[in-house]
Amino acid sequence: MEHKNTIIAIAISALVSSLCTVAALNLGTNSKLDQNSDLSVISAQIEQLKNQLARETQARVLLEQQAFNSQRPNANSIVEAAKNPIDDSKTTQALQDTATSAEAAQRFRERRRSEQLARQQPDYRTQQLVSAGFAQEEAARIVQIESEESLRQLQAQYDSRRERAALDGNTVANQNPIRAELGDQNYQRYLEANGFPTSARVGSIIGGSPAEGAGLRAGDSVVSYAGERVFSLRDVNNLTIQGNVGESVLIEVERAGESVQLTIPRGPIGISGGRRGPLR
Repeated sequence: MEHKNTIIAIAISALVSSLCTVAALNLGTNSKLDQNSDLSVISAQIEQLKNQLARETQARVLLEQQAFNSQRPNANSIVEAAKNPIDDSKTTQALQDTATSAEAAQRFRERRRSEQLARQQPDYRTQQLVSAGFAQEEAARIVQIESEESLRQLQAQYDSRRERAALDGNTVANQNPIRAELGDQNYQRYLEANGFPTSARVGSIIGGSPAEGAGLRAGDSVVSYAGERVFSLRDVNNLTIQGNVGESVLIEVERAGESVQLTIPRGPIGISGGRRGPLR
């Protein structure tokens, strides 16, 4: 169609141009040429245009035929396609390979998480010191001193946070406007949709802390604290500074796919979620 429009436009343009030229010549030389001469010139011009238009028409027909032939399937290609149909087994194998790769990636991530969790445990720290040349008893004593110092810092930070919360009216709800807007159920769906955790995962536990005494373990996920749904360590952190210090509160923990309930005194817990540091 594009070739056709181009050719017709060229033919019309040529015809109009020629007629204009003939008219100009006729006006300019009318006084010098007689009528027969003028008619002869015009006839010659018209005959020339007819020949040109015929050639353009023939060229257009050839172009359209070539375009039609290029869109038709080649007989040889049809035969080859019939001999080599789509191999469904290859497609299936490709899908299986993709699934295998995804499973391998998932196993790798789980192994990395397990390794990171192991490095946060006191026994790992003790072994590091032993590998550095300390005796086993010396290494254990150093780890104990580190834990005691962490607990002192933890208590000081907790006291400071509790004082500020009393002045600010700090609550879980006003710390998270999205949760306050959506409510707990829809907020959980929001976290899941974004690939975020929906519970407070325990990374490590400080030796001698309330968490250790309550029976919390590394790898546990805290789901609720004192009857309040928690989605992160920050939520737990905010709840520990409410109520009366030392009162017994119930925490719900998910452990190896099962729900476990533990009792712990309200106050600093002594756990961390990895790089976020100990929980106040």
